[in-house]
Order: sequence, then structure tokens, then C-alpha cells
Amino acid sequence: MALTALEQWELTLKTALDSIDALLENKYGPLLVRKASRPAAGKASNPKYDGVFGIDSKFTLGYASGSGPGYIIELLTGCVPPLPSAMKTEILDDLEKMLPDVLAASFPGKTFNIERIGERFRLTGDLGF
Repeated sequence: MALTALEQWELTLKTALDSIDALLENKYGPLLVRKASRPAAGKASNPKYDGVFGIDSKFTLGYASGSGPGYIIELLTGCVPPLPSAMKTEILDDLEKMLPDVLAASFPGKTFNIERIGERFRLTGDLGF
């Protein structure tokens, strides 16, 4: 059964975010202690559920923000103790730097706006499926 255009778009977004997850795991994973309930990076069928990081995206209509439809992208952590504030900021800074290039490579010809809001990112722009 073929995927709909929306399903294909969201799969492409997930693949892009999974590639960033792998980069963050390689850089920061050795410095952190993974929760005992999480398998090692690359062991689960979904990178969101293994290692010390997961990157999740959720569609939003954007009514409250006024920025219109888009996706909220969030870094999930699965380490003990919780990340020190300075390290979490550094990791979020890295994520913010990686997003434009990875999304451009994954969605050639699309133009996106990426806005950092606290510890989350709002992705809006050319979401045409």
C-alpha cells in the first residue's frame, strides 16, 4: 500500500530528525548515563526510544502562536541524572544549528522558518505535501 503525500512528508521529517538524533548520540552519548529502561542507541526500532536522546515532532495548527500550521520539534532526554542546564543549552544550540541543513537536504526546494521557543522549535513555511 502506497503512502499518502502527508505520510511520506512526515516520514521524511522523521528520518531527518533521526539523523540529527544519531549525530547528538555520537557527540554527547558517551558523556551521559542512559536510563536503565532505555536500550543502547541503535537497538530499538525507533531512535526516539533508545540511547540518551529522542527528537519528536508534532503537527500544530498554530492558532495560539499566530504563526500558522507547522510542527513543534522537541528534544527528549533519557539520561540520569537529568542534564545539567548548561549542557542542555549546548545540545539545543547544536540541534538548532543542524536543523536548517538537514531539513534543506531532506526537502530540496522547500523553504522553512525555524523558531526556537525555549527548549522547543517551531517549524513553519513550505509544508506543501
